[in-house]
Amino acid sequence: MILLSSATSDSHTLTASIEVHAPEGVVLTYQYENQPKPGAVKTMEMHIGTARLVLADGGVLEGYYYSGRGRREYGSIHLERTQS
Repeated sequence: MILLSSATSDSHTLTASIEVHAPEGVVLTYQYENQPKPGAVKTMEMHIGTARLVLADGGVLEGYYYSGRGRREYGSIHLERTQS
């Protein structure tokens, strides 16, 4: 399960897949549900979205996300492991 918590909302996966033979390499695609927290702006509503991330050199995941109906938001994602 993929979880994300921010100051304004929480998201969790509904479904996910890993494609190992994609032309660009290993690809993680998942669909998520986002729930606004109390106090979030009124335009923020529960929504479903999709993300597609490619595993790059060094274990970095890079890609994009988008959400439909109502939110119509999109953007890029860059994830890398750091040591604490």
